[in-house]
Amino acid sequence: MIDLHLHSSLSDGTLAVGSLVNELVTNKISHAALTDHDTVAGIEEFLSRTKVNGIQAVAGVEITAESDKDSTYHTLGYRIDISNNFLLGTSGFLSCSRTATLENTT
Repeated sequence: MIDLHLHSSLSDGTLAVGSLVNELVTNKISHAALTDHDTVAGIEEFLSRTKVNGIQAVAGVEITAESDKDSTYHTLGYRIDISNNFLLGTSGFLSCSRTATLENTT
């Protein structure tokens, strides 16, 4: 089985990256992508843990974009370069913005 749209607790998922990979193993997932919202913070751990467990992994991210207050779009990116400074800076900014937005809605 394949799952190419996963979120960890670094985004809006409920499981830490290690626990998420354990679930992939338990459920016999052969290919997976971590696509946390607006952050690549868990990708290195995800790639390392999936490799050890024989899972083919893809580095991904789900970028949030807003055109106005009522329109939010989510774009998935796969096979991203997690060492790209522009991506790292953008995902850091977006992650902070997302946290601030979530704090304002609770």
